[in-house]
Order: sequence, then structure tokens, then C-alpha cells
Amino acid sequence: MDAILRSVRDARAQGFEFIKHDFTTFEIFGQWGRDMGAQPGRRGWRFADATRTTAEIVLDLYRAIRSAAGTSCTILGCNTFGHLAAGIFETQRISDDTSGREWERTRRFGVNALAYRIPQHRTFFHADPDIVAVTRIIPWRLTSQWLDVVARSGTTLFIAPAPDAMTDEARNAVRAAFAIAVGTPAGHPIAGSLSPTPEEWRFTSPSVIRRYNWDVPGGADPFV
Repeated sequence: MDAILRSVRDARAQGFEFIKHDFTTFEIFGQWGRDMGAQPGRRGWRFADATRTTAEIVLDLYRAIRSAAGTSCTILGCNTFGHLAAGIFETQRISDDTSGREWERTRRFGVNALAYRIPQHRTFFHADPDIVAVTRIIPWRLTSQWLDVVARSGTTLFIAPAPDAMTDEARNAVRAAFAIAVGTPAGHPIAGSLSPTPEEWRFTSPSVIRRYNWDVPGGADPFV
């Protein structure tokens, strides 16, 4: 823990006002959440102090990071337990990584996570559905929709633009997305969709119903 807190203090000493901390769950338990099942740690493994619960020990780490960062620093937790981080970190990643190379990752871990975890937004924390990667690998038709739904949802909007993909159309879309995001937008998928990824969404500020098409010709990839 000392090494982690030293890194946080060093970042603050250099003037950083936003810190993302990642991989602490994997580093503690040695496995990803999808592999945990009913047991977060590997079989036969436990903390040295068997008198304390997993939640108590993890909370100590989160609170120590918060204390080291100070109250004027915004913290984004990634690969952290959202229900434990609530009230400690301002922003929380709500999914696995999206991608600028594999659309299926963005559809599954971006769009779907945003759709089904958006009730937690501004309730537990400010939700981060991960980046909008603008690349030439992913068709602009798909990227532009992902950009639009994140901006209108009111959740955290991060953009990772590849310079060779930033056409005039893309630049204008990014400007429009940030113009929406700096307001007070909010939204949610409309119930009743038959698609495995919600296509119809209702937004406020500005008030609009939008329909997206997340599908690609080959369909969803079951192996991502």
C-alpha cells in the first residue's frame, strides 16, 4: 500500500487534479471479476488478517487513496468495486475496456454497460462508460453513434482520436458532442427493445428520442 500511496502523493505534488487508478482488484485477488464466481480470491488464498472481511480491507485501500489525493482531486476508479467505491471516488468505470480496433468490445462493454448501469450514474458515482476511440479501423457510422449516446447520456465523455481519423465530419461531431456534454444532459434506453443492445433511447437537455443501429454485417462476436 505504501507504494500506491506514494504514487498518489507524487501525482498531487506535481499538480495533477485528476487521478485514475486501475488494476487494484486484479492486483489484490490475482484474477478478473469475470473469473471470480462466488470466491473473489483464488482457491486456498486469503488475507494475512483473517479477522477482517474482504470489504473492510479493500475499503481501507480506497480510503487511503482518497486521503492521499486530498479533497480537491477528482479520482476515477477503474477495476474497482463500484459499491465500495461509492462516496469515496467521484467517478467509476462501469465496464471492461471499449476499443478502437474491435467494435464488438465497444458494443458489448460500452453500449450495453451504459444502458444497464446508467441508473447508478449520479447515484453512486459519476459513471464512466470508457473512451470513444476515433480510428479508421472502426467504421465512422458506429463510432459516431457511440460518441452521440455517451454525450447525450450525461456520463463521462473521454475521446481518444487517432489523427488520421479526424476528418472534418469527425471534428464537427466531436465539437457537437462536447457542446452537449457540458450542459446537463441525461438519458436512458427505452424499455421493450428486442435487440440484445438497446437501440432506442430517450434523452433530456435537449429532449429527443434517438434510434441507433449497433449491428455489423457479421453479427455479434461470441468470442470477445
